Order: sequence, then C-alpha cells, then structure tokens
Amino acid sequence: MNRDERDDRLIETIRGHLEERTAALDGRTAARLREMRVTAVEAAGRRRWWWAFPRWATAGGVATIAVAVVATSLWFSRVQREKPVAAIDDMEIITTREHIQLYEDLDFYRWLAEQDRKG
Repeated sequence: MNRDERDDRLIETIRGHLEERTAALDGRTAARLREMRVTAVEAAGRRRWWWAFPRWATAGGVATIAVAVVATSLWFSRVQREKPVAAIDDMEIITTREHIQLYEDLDFYRWLAEQDRKG
C-alpha cells in the first residue's frame, strides 16, 4: 500500500468517525456548528487588507524598508574629504606663479633641512 492509499484510508476513517459523532449531536448544537462553519467559510473568502498580513510578513517589510532608507541615505550623503588647502597661508602658494619650482621640490627641501639638523 503506497502513501496516497494510506492517506485516503485515514481520511475516510476520520470522516466516517466525524459523521457518526455529528449524527449523535442534538439539533441545537448541530445548528450552531453549521452556522459557525458558514461564518468561517465566508470569512475565509473575504479579501484581506494590508494590515491583516501575518506578523512575520509585516515585520520583514518594515525591516526591509528601514534598510532601504539607511542605504539610500548613506548612498546620497556627502563624503567629507580632506580639503586640498590646509590653511589660508597655503592659498598664497597655490595662487602665485612665482617660485613655483621651489614649491614643486618642497619635499626635497624638507628632507635636506632634516639632514642638516641631524648632522
């Protein structure tokens, strides 16, 4: 006997047992059960609105939106870069055209001054 046949047999056994028990109920209880069943079937057929989503779906949606907002704000935020001009004094060096060779070799002159101090 395969799985489907066993499932069908189990379903039929349960159905038979439930029908026997339902027949044994008094009329008032059977009427209340039928009324509850009709109400449940109608409620299941109604359209659910967005606030009726399962709690995990709502929490996941809120988390996704929060991550999207943070990612977007980080993406569009301005990155603070180090300014190329450290002080106003350096502005004079940049704007003047005189002695530009001196400023191009400034690292060499600093190294030379350091060697002079060492010895």
